[in-house]
Amino acid sequence: MRLHLNVETLIASPSSDAFNELCKKVSALTDALSHLRGRAIANDKDAAANAIRTAVMTLNAIHERAERTGTLAVTEMEALSLRNASGAMDIELGKIPKNVLDASIILVRQQLNEKLKQAA
Repeated sequence: MRLHLNVETLIASPSSDAFNELCKKVSALTDALSHLRGRAIANDKDAAANAIRTAVMTLNAIHERAERTGTLAVTEMEALSLRNASGAMDIELGKIPKNVLDASIILVRQQLNEKLKQAA
């Protein structure tokens, strides 16, 4: 799982699928790091936590604009922010044991499925 590839896909061809895939991967990374650290990483100040915060804020801005305008697009500044964040997140991904990351991916998928069921 390499986030920079998902970032480049979203930038080159903005779509709901590309956006959702990147969101799922950032969520899985967040969950895995929280599990390994034994705490939520929201207030951590290291490069990985800062990169995740940057990515989440940027993805939220993209989503909010898409909700308002009906068009999913990535601005130059958002592209720069996501590219910068993906570097630090990819480094951190390389440090996470595969079993922990796999469990986080499964958890994120389950949470998404629950939200979709509730919305239906």
